Amino acid sequence: MLSRYGAHLLAVNADGTNRNVAYMKHHFVVQAPKQELVEQRVLDAERLERRR
Repeated sequence: MLSRYGAHLLAVNADGTNRNVAYMKHHFVVQAPKQELVEQRVLDAERLERRR
C-alpha cells in the first residue's frame, strides 16, 4: 500500500489523459485537503479532551 505522499507523487507525475490518473489528480486537488482538515480537527479534539 502506498502512503498518501507516494500516491500524490504518482498522481503529479503520471499522464493526465488516462481516466484513472485524472481522477487521482482531482482527488488530490479537492478531497485530500478536506481529509487533512478532518484529521487535524480530530487530533485537536482529542488533545483538548486530554487537557480536561
